[in-house]
Amino acid sequence: MNMLDLRQHGQRYYFKLGRGPDFWDTIRLIKNTFRPRDYDYDDETKEWSVPATSIDEAKLCMIFSNAESCLAFLEAQLPLFPD
Repeated sequence: MNMLDLRQHGQRYYFKLGRGPDFWDTIRLIKNTFRPRDYDYDDETKEWSVPATSIDEAKLCMIFSNAESCLAFLEAQLPLFPD
């Protein structure tokens, strides 16, 4: 599964999930990998969020095949769009 539309706002990463045969497995992985108080889902925007820490970046890389490249791309853009 790939993450979609990764962005950072404050101290959190926000992303969406694509539809696919492993959609529900990915949701279970998110819920089993992150503590309940650390992940959130916004029903209105359809976005998941997790803390923006190096530990949680590693967790995202375990779940999503494109997380490493998404995080590198995001890091390259952060200086262009300060909070």
